[in-house]
Amino acid sequence: MTDSLRVLVVEDEWLIAEDTAACLRALGYQVIGPAPSVAVALWLIDEHNVDVALPDIQLYGETSLAVARSRS
Repeated sequence: MTDSLRVLVVEDEWLIAEDTAACLRALGYQVIGPAPSVAVALWLIDEHNVDVALPDIQLYGETSLAVARSRS
């Protein structure tokens, strides 16, 4: 599994985040997060090699556009 794609899950609703992460893991992806906010997502991007992000657009009143624009 070391060669699997690293996916950052950005979701502020815990149940959706955990379900999404579980589905991705079952498909063989390495899950980074889930991150419940933009700040946490950006921190995870800085700390980990992230290949792709799967962001929820609305996170507790903020948008995740900064995550989409970020490059690891």
